[in-house]
Amino acid sequence: MDIPLSSMLYSLFSEVCHQIPDRSFQIGGEPLAVCIRCSAIYFSIFASLLFSLFLTRFHFNKYPPAWILTAAVAPIVLDVLLNLSGIHASTVWTRTLSGVVAGLVVPFFLMPPLIEAIHQLKEKFGELSHAGKTQ
Repeated sequence: MDIPLSSMLYSLFSEVCHQIPDRSFQIGGEPLAVCIRCSAIYFSIFASLLFSLFLTRFHFNKYPPAWILTAAVAPIVLDVLLNLSGIHASTVWTRTLSGVVAGLVVPFFLMPPLIEAIHQLKEKFGELSHAGKTQ
C-alpha cells in the first residue's frame, strides 16, 4: 500500500494542530498540514536556530529566565482568549505574529537539554569504545 507523503504529514501533524483549512496557509491551493500559527512557530524556530549559528558569543548551554518563555507565549494565549470571548476576532496577522514571537524564543529552551543529552551520549559511547579498545 503506497501512502502519499502529504497524507502521512497530515496524519502526523493532526496530533498537534487542528488543521482547519481556512486557518492554514496554502500552497498551490492546498492547505499546509498545520495552521497559520503553528506554521509561524515552526518557521520561526528554524529561523531562530539559523540566526543563532551566526552569533559567535551565544551558547545554548543554559536556560534563559522562565519569564521570557511566559512573555513569548502570552500573545498566543491573549489572542485565543480574546477570540473565544468575542472581544476581538483572531486574524491571520494576530495568529502569525503571536506564532513568530513564540517560535523565536522556543529554541533557547529546547536546545540546552538536547545539547546535554548529546554530550551524555558522546560520553557513554566514548566510554564504550574506549573499553572495547582496552580489552
